[in-house]
Amino acid sequence: MKKQILALSVCALLALPLSAQADWMTAPENRFYTEGGTIAARISLTSEQSLRLSVAPEEGTASFYFLYGDQADEDAFALQLPCRIQNGGTAPSALVSVIPVIDTGNGSRFYLIDTGAPAGCLIVSYKDGGYKTAFDAASVEGDWTEASIEVQKKDLVLHLKDAAGTMQSYLLKYDKKSGTFSTEDAVSGSTVIIER
Repeated sequence: MKKQILALSVCALLALPLSAQADWMTAPENRFYTEGGTIAARISLTSEQSLRLSVAPEEGTASFYFLYGDQADEDAFALQLPCRIQNGGTAPSALVSVIPVIDTGNGSRFYLIDTGAPAGCLIVSYKDGGYKTAFDAASVEGDWTEASIEVQKKDLVLHLKDAAGTMQSYLLKYDKKSGTFSTEDAVSGSTVIIER
């Protein structure tokens, strides 16, 4: 009887959702800036992963091709995203960044893409040779014109800005079952709860 009660207690504990903060570790940020022309680059993310990208400010786009091993470009996980364009110089310019982020608790690997535009602010996850979009800032309701994700030691915070200059920050919550992030209620602090 005691064994049955103990087994039921353990099952009940396992059925409850667990909340924990992640310990995020970032690799060096890859930044790409161009003024007046298209740039293209290929970077190594790990010994088996690479990323090919091109940024075209005249078209307001950035293309990303996440590759695994010797995978051909046409088989890559491909994204065509809008860029936030600056028109202050002699020609349109754009700044794009990719930050590799690892959850040191379980080794999960993510890539934060930032083109400045909400539809170009994504989290791409990687697992077992495959990539998928784990978060898209354009999914947050509002008339946002700029977006970025801040990585802190234990926190991921989404920052959004509208045309009037009003900023709003959101906590990102990780759903282990779906492998995606979603926004928590708007916050002024910097606490992120990652559910596992």
